[in-house]
Amino acid sequence: MKRTFLVLMILTLVSGLVLVACNPSTSTPATTATAAPLPKVVVMTTLAVGTTKYVQSSGFAEAVSKLSPMTVRLESTDTDLGRVTPLNTKESEFAYLTAVNAQMAARGDADYKNLGPTPLRRVWNGHPFLGGMFGRGDAGLKTVADLRGKRIPQSPSSVAWSQNNEAILAYGGLTLNDVKVVKVASVAAGMKGPLEGTLDASQGTLWNPSALELASGSHGIIWFDMPAENKEAWAKLQMVTPWARPIKGTAAGLKQGETITGAGYEQGVWSTPSVSNDIVYAFVKAMKEGYDIYKGMEPELKDWTWQRATNVEGLLDLPYHDGTVKFMKDAGVWTPAHETFQQAAVKAEKERLAKK
Repeated sequence: MKRTFLVLMILTLVSGLVLVACNPSTSTPATTATAAPLPKVVVMTTLAVGTTKYVQSSGFAEAVSKLSPMTVRLESTDTDLGRVTPLNTKESEFAYLTAVNAQMAARGDADYKNLGPTPLRRVWNGHPFLGGMFGRGDAGLKTVADLRGKRIPQSPSSVAWSQNNEAILAYGGLTLNDVKVVKVASVAAGMKGPLEGTLDASQGTLWNPSALELASGSHGIIWFDMPAENKEAWAKLQMVTPWARPIKGTAAGLKQGETITGAGYEQGVWSTPSVSNDIVYAFVKAMKEGYDIYKGMEPELKDWTWQRATNVEGLLDLPYHDGTVKFMKDAGVWTPAHETFQQAAVKAEKERLAKK
């Protein structure tokens, strides 16, 4: 009896093991798939040392390097093309670009013709770029119209920045034919012009390092205000840069509470579909959690908030990266408006690439 019971127990046990082995829903896989480890180093291209964008990029790099397994290495360049080309060649994962750079690259326009349309992806939407024209405060200049016959920079290395200079002249009813065009090697060199006395005016962000230095020196600084109420002047400006819109902001050298109106448009961190979702997800997560790390590193960075990053209004028709989409969905901020925008942007990109 005992032997029969023991045999039955053994048979039951063996049968159970066979069933488990044959049933994929209850079996334990021999190996478990895991996500690829994040790289130790990722590269972000930005403008050269001496520009606001380099300072801001340093803040982003510090936040991501501290709050993710990845160290961000900045690669600075004097040219717009130099920020996008490494994305195409997969030598960088990220690039800090304005709307002008992103739009031209996505369409393969101007300097980007040889690259062709680039499938850019929005990683982090930042506070709008806000720039203005500035010069020496003791030069006797007051309005943009006063720049007739004055030395104004243009740079072959930066079509976008040069175009911004031209657009602001248009606000004052001027063209490049009405001023003395001075060719400069880079954006940084152009912004140093008023400080060094080689230019009468130049364009840059309202807190760029050269403007800060000029404002604190013996000459002082003047910003050429462009009030939004002058709709005729703004219509002329937007004939040159249709994406620009009037935005008020504080600026280097202004008294507390004073503002000027400059030309603003979208800017942020961009990538391409070839960069993995995990890398972008980790980058975005660190940017959100690292706001307190970078917000005080440059005056405009306090406005690079999560609320701004998730605002879908007024964006160029360029899609979000899937890694950003996943993080926004996990954070509960991806809305039907985001989905509508994304689908339209992807469709527009497919149409551009079909013409390549």
